[in-house]
Amino acid sequence: MSADELIRYFTPTSADMAFVDPGKGRGPVDRLGMLVQLCTLPGLGFVPDDVASAAPPAAVARVAERLGVAPAVLRLYRTPGQIPVGPSIQKEDLPSAEQGREPARAAP
Repeated sequence: MSADELIRYFTPTSADMAFVDPGKGRGPVDRLGMLVQLCTLPGLGFVPDDVASAAPPAAVARVAERLGVAPAVLRLYRTPGQIPVGPSIQKEDLPSAEQGREPARAAP
């Protein structure tokens, strides 16, 4: 990504900054994740599922600097539907609704 593209796509607008305002109950992780998503959309034409690995590090650093947060917090960001899976949590151990399947419903 060129310096020109970095500036063009990863300079949050005032509307972007207002959208991720901390007064709306958003912490630094959510604010950075959402803002990187907003900036990624025009450049890529879509929002990647895993923003932390898809966004160029220089772009994340630029957006993080604007927010006054550490770029490293982006690795903690989860979009709705993302399930953190690690040694203590396995996807198959989660309830069916969290695995993307509808839970069984009782007949009315």
